[in-house]
Amino acid sequence: MRLAPVPLLYHPAPLNAIHEAINSFKTTNASQQCLDSCRELLNSDQLYVPAGLSHDYWTTTTTISLLEPPVLAVMTGSYKHHNPHEIRASGFVIETMEAALWAFYHTNSFEESALKAVNLGNDADTVGSVYGMLPGAYYGINAIPIEWREKCSFQGLVQTIADEILTQPQQLAETGEKKVAPSNQTSLLYRSVLKVYNELAAFYSGTIKRRVLPCPKQYKSSQ
Repeated sequence: MRLAPVPLLYHPAPLNAIHEAINSFKTTNASQQCLDSCRELLNSDQLYVPAGLSHDYWTTTTTISLLEPPVLAVMTGSYKHHNPHEIRASGFVIETMEAALWAFYHTNSFEESALKAVNLGNDADTVGSVYGMLPGAYYGINAIPIEWREKCSFQGLVQTIADEILTQPQQLAETGEKKVAPSNQTSLLYRSVLKVYNELAAFYSGTIKRRVLPCPKQYKSSQ
């Protein structure tokens, strides 16, 4: 659900992107199936083979042997042959990934595929979130209906942060360094968001656990 910033930041260095894609999910979803799904969704040869990887990298015997069987079934194209009643949007990682790929594969526009994905029902927000990254990257922001974009909460904030992440120095993407301070060229809004992030990271001292440590008092307000 939160993979999108990883390819935005690490797009010049796909192997780093793979590594960070896995790390991004370990905090809350550390099962091997989830990690495999996250990695394969980012780099599936069904969609895109990044520079630096051979065309058959994701289908070699060595690579395939490392995947969980349910992940392998989806990544070898099971979603291409399913009818709507065979797709389940349960929130379980394998079914979520299959539903997202199914909606993307069987449609020709962002709007059409978005409706197909969320109208599967059940855990629609999870499927919609995972799905949205695929056509969002493929069709681009202008393919998203204007009336949908206008209703997005914090649209300006999201757009600003996405732009800043995408335009970070290439050295950051290639070396895997952690961004601890904004440059003088970044926007005031992004600098403020990054300041809050660093304060939260310092508060948790690298021991972030899901539903274990309480949120710091100063961040409990909806504002």
